[in-house]
Amino acid sequence: MKQRQAGRLNTVACAAVLAVIAAMAAVVRGQDQPPIRTGVQVVQIDARVFDAQGQFIVGLTREDFELLEDAVPQRIQSVSLVEEPTGPAAVAPDASMSTPAPAAPRVPAPRTKQTWIFFVDLGNLTPGAGFDRARQAVERFIADRFQDGDLAGIVAGDKMINNKLTTVREELLEGLKQVRPRLDSRARLLEMTREWPRLSDAEEAIRIARWRRSRSIGRRTA
Repeated sequence: MKQRQAGRLNTVACAAVLAVIAAMAAVVRGQDQPPIRTGVQVVQIDARVFDAQGQFIVGLTREDFELLEDAVPQRIQSVSLVEEPTGPAAVAPDASMSTPAPAAPRVPAPRTKQTWIFFVDLGNLTPGAGFDRARQAVERFIADRFQDGDLAGIVAGDKMINNKLTTVREELLEGLKQVRPRLDSRARLLEMTREWPRLSDAEEAIRIARWRRSRSIGRRTA
């Protein structure tokens, strides 16, 4: 009996010595070679699959997919279907228990402010009906189109009336009254051409030109 126990103790001691030697060898190998650390990282990839009719396909498994990285097939861990969450159906309120909310008043969109500049061409407007029509057209425009907050001014000839722009409609109308036509050489020339008798047609103009030419030739020969 004692011999058996001694044999067991020797076996245990021998196993312990072998374990210690193996551990020391592992430590020595670890000191000789640097450790190499490896790891596995799971990457999530989204995929949408449609058929030829453009319908979304459901019920696919990982066997239906193939994932390649640098032309090397990669292992697919799992495939899951992500659906758009839908909230619970809204319960319609009891019409007898609630009163309709008053409609919100419509707020008009803010109007963009405008800037108007009126040019009065004194060089081409002559006193009388032409100038009066031009002034009346400006007055109607100011009355119909000019609104509060707009900015406007009147330029007559080469200067601005009152030397400023204004937002007051009454100032514009008063400034328009200060505009007077002028009888310069160009306006007078236009007025004179309107007063001259006009030729009836081209033949009459040719006859007059020939008559004047014959008179000038007769004067030279005389």
